[in-house]
Amino acid sequence: MRLSLAAAGVFALLVGAATYFVVTLQREEIAASRAEFEQYKIAAGKEVAAVRADADAKIAAANENSAGANARAQEATARAEEARLELAKLKAPRELSREQQARIIAKIRPFVGQQYALSVGAGQEPESLLCLLDSVLQAAGWKRVGPFGDITVGALTCGSVSLNSLSGVHVRAPPEASQQAGGVSHAARTFVDALMAEDISAIGEIDPKNIPIPNAINLMVGVKP
Repeated sequence: MRLSLAAAGVFALLVGAATYFVVTLQREEIAASRAEFEQYKIAAGKEVAAVRADADAKIAAANENSAGANARAQEATARAEEARLELAKLKAPRELSREQQARIIAKIRPFVGQQYALSVGAGQEPESLLCLLDSVLQAAGWKRVGPFGDITVGALTCGSVSLNSLSGVHVRAPPEASQQAGGVSHAARTFVDALMAEDISAIGEIDPKNIPIPNAINLMVGVKP
């Protein structure tokens, strides 16, 4: 009986020891697994962060490239629009609004009585501008005289004028024209400046041959440059 009890006690002790070792081993395995899992999470987190940083960098680069492309496209569009407007300006006829005409008249009115003749280039556009300027000069009190030159045309709205083959607007005075304030040259320069101020390109010149009246100005409107 005692022997059986002793054997049972030893068996129980062996079972307890085995159970302890099994539980201890399981705990160690669980701890190792947890440590490995934590290391895996750390490594995975680093990989995710690296992938995310790389993706963010690529997105930023793509956005930068897109912004640059948009800026270049906008710049090209702006240049094209400028070119279109400049081309439209070149094609548009030379004109003066009522306000522009009034400003020119006010500037040249001090030279009331100044004599002038008209000359025109080929085409409807220079004819229209010439007749418009004729009305401005008359409104300022300038006095028109007959055209200078052998070749004239009388079919214009503003009457008989001489013909020219020039480009642009030329305001010509004779060499003997007075250079003093209120003189012919001063009147011519003032008229040229008034036209330029209203975006009508004009040139003041001395004509030594073709102006038979000493105190007259020859207004010559050629084709649009």
